[in-house]
Amino acid sequence: MAKELDSSQIFQSIANHYSEPISFTRVGNGYHADGFIGTSPNGQIFARQMNSLGFGHDLPSDRLKSMLESRESLPHGLKTHAVLLFGSDGTVTEVPPFSEVVTIADVLPSDAYHLGTILRTPAQTPVEVDDIVEKAQSIASVMTDVMADIHATKFEGDNLHATSLYRRATAAIIHDPELTAGVIDFADPPTPWMSHHEGVLLVADMEKARRAYGVHPERVSQIHGDFWTNNAYQRTDGTLYITDPRLTWGEPAIDAGWVIGEFLMQDIVRSGSFNRDFTQTIQRAMHAYVEKTGDTDIYAYMHLPYAFQTLAEAAFTPGIRDDQRRILFATGVGALQDAQSHIPFSFENLQSYTKKGQTRLSALAI
Repeated sequence: MAKELDSSQIFQSIANHYSEPISFTRVGNGYHADGFIGTSPNGQIFARQMNSLGFGHDLPSDRLKSMLESRESLPHGLKTHAVLLFGSDGTVTEVPPFSEVVTIADVLPSDAYHLGTILRTPAQTPVEVDDIVEKAQSIASVMTDVMADIHATKFEGDNLHATSLYRRATAAIIHDPELTAGVIDFADPPTPWMSHHEGVLLVADMEKARRAYGVHPERVSQIHGDFWTNNAYQRTDGTLYITDPRLTWGEPAIDAGWVIGEFLMQDIVRSGSFNRDFTQTIQRAMHAYVEKTGDTDIYAYMHLPYAFQTLAEAAFTPGIRDDQRRILFATGVGALQDAQSHIPFSFENLQSYTKKGQTRLSALAI
């Protein structure tokens, strides 16, 4: 369990860190921080104690990033002498400034092949179709197996921390510049398949769905956060490699929605409708995932990540027609209507999602 430190413990740790007596007096408090004046033999300093948890809009790591970025470059800002990190035992570490973060990893084995490329391989003849469907079944199985292994690690911290993590993870789907908000900004000026006004509608519907979900700190587990075949390679012996080395905490449906979306798109692109080979393939793989994890509630939270994935696939998939992009986008919009009505995501309802989305978008044009 995470241990919360009170102000007296924190400031005693600061005094010990600098090996001099420092007395702190509170001078104000805000939503995310309390302010203190510290007095020592060497003069006065201002200390800001960050309180990120509880609102679900940021975490200590986010605040650390913003403070490190601003300590040297904020115009007219007070000089920041140090940024301090506190462990749950009260130990304190002074963090030096930095400008870049680099990850060093192993080189992929020479026999590793890209799963995203395999999944998107065109197929024309019946033999080619059978081959790509068989490969897709294997890909879906290994992806959901690895996803289940990632999600097996549950968050063991306090409820306040878990609540903040859950809110942050679901909000990021909508507002992170790499996700929905970023894609809509990328699609401005308007594309033939989505106007900017429709993109704004999507964001509004996503927020309504997020509110309908509620907050579920008990569901917080380790997730990847960008889990789809574009970040996956496999060796000939079956070993899977995830090449985007990130892990975070959040709702497991976020990873599942990414994977489901890219498989469902293949049916639209290849057959013009859902509920074909690729829909059935990912449906079976997800059934195995639920059996392995016991997470029978995951479909109740699938609409939001799936809606983002339909937007991303529509925006960035090369070589598909605008009418296909429009179908993908409308299907995500329609799925969000069921979320607002507390109806779990269902593969059987995909055609209904498309119709609901088209109706919703048509009403916007009136």
